[in-house]
Amino acid sequence: MKKIAGAIISIGLILALSGCHWEIPETISVKSDAEYNFSLGTFEKELDNDMSLSSMTGDAGKDKEGINTYDYFPGKLDKNTQHFLMEVEAMKLTIFTKAQIETLLTTLATQESFEVGTDIPFTLSGNDHGSTDLDFNPSSMLSGMKDAFGSDMSGKISFASVPMYLYSETAEGLTAEVKLKMYYAYDSNGSGTMAQRGTSETYILGSDSGYDSITNTPKPAYAKEESTIITNLAQTNYISLIPMEELINAEGIEEDDKLYVDYEIHSLTGSVSRAYLESLVAADKDLELKLFTLIDIPVKFKVSDTEDLKLDLSEMTKSDGSSGSDPSTPSSGDESSKSSDFEKYLQIIDTLKVKYIAYKLPFYATSGMKLGIDLVGDGNFEYSSLSVVDKNKTITEDDKGLITLPYTTVQKLKDTSSFTPNIQILMSKSSVFSIPREKAIEMNIELSLKTDGVVQVK
Repeated sequence: MKKIAGAIISIGLILALSGCHWEIPETISVKSDAEYNFSLGTFEKELDNDMSLSSMTGDAGKDKEGINTYDYFPGKLDKNTQHFLMEVEAMKLTIFTKAQIETLLTTLATQESFEVGTDIPFTLSGNDHGSTDLDFNPSSMLSGMKDAFGSDMSGKISFASVPMYLYSETAEGLTAEVKLKMYYAYDSNGSGTMAQRGTSETYILGSDSGYDSITNTPKPAYAKEESTIITNLAQTNYISLIPMEELINAEGIEEDDKLYVDYEIHSLTGSVSRAYLESLVAADKDLELKLFTLIDIPVKFKVSDTEDLKLDLSEMTKSDGSSGSDPSTPSSGDESSKSSDFEKYLQIIDTLKVKYIAYKLPFYATSGMKLGIDLVGDGNFEYSSLSVVDKNKTITEDDKGLITLPYTTVQKLKDTSSFTPNIQILMSKSSVFSIPREKAIEMNIELSLKTDGVVQVK
């Protein structure tokens, strides 16, 4: 699951403002009360490959029988939230083998219905309890994000929602009393013996003191577009829908912990038709009871109620060990900024503004998302709201975001004759943000300045 860290770090790489060139024409007379615009850059990159199913979920369930992971686009309704789907065969109980069915059909050749317990001898002894290792730890996705964005992320985000749908597949006419729960487990002694981590657990069926009755409620046949499942599970016939976010967000979970599904069967009653048993023989199948949990994992997070989340993308770039330029290291543009001509230019700046427009962003939020600019590298950011603009429309100045920098920033530029721009994306406390299906960034940022005075620069 650590693969997500590298995926998210790549977002920071494309936002680093290294190599920003403040070009001055060969000859210019700067006039009083004039406004000049300089591009800080166009930043764009496709991130679909970096944030694919395998990058986000790692090796969860890989080569493990009964577990499958899918790209999931429920009903093709919400392109602003990436979903992944984990299908788990949580329980598989063989009631009667194919050979036993063939013998039964021959022995009771005129009988059209067969009772479990009499016609179909069956005992739960040794079969009434078991567990399934999901080989998956969703909370490590949060750890990956913390690794990518820094320790400041710790405790500041949690999964907004994780719905789980339960289905059963067996013969019509059979009823089982079952309890089913999910919890985190760990290798308690290094020998592979798994023990429950803490006390956090979620009952999917039944409770600590009782069982729920289930009948045949099969999982749906998936509608797909290429490898993406588009069936909206919320609109299917399921046994139950269980919110899993409380368990997923449980504190004290270690990276190597795994989700476990634990089942216990109390009873199995009912009858099975001859036609159904004959269909099993024809398909070379046993008479079984199966339970499936389908876990919908939206890549959507809630920010802490107590403090904002600041995604310092420039800092991520500085510390990721890449070969790219550091924003604080002078590039050719920085060298130009230190020229005597530029110093003259700075002395008559009256106001500074940053204008920006985002056509694509790797994050989506209906509210609470802001762009922050620190132009001189002193850690003081100025913020303004951030949202995506449709690139196909006619773009006007009103479509651009605007951050007016305080005069203290202007004065620092005059004093140092250089700038070291850093960028943050801020998510306000209690806000919710998601990773969209189209994972890309395309943003233009420019610096607008107004002069107060006249100087012959060249």
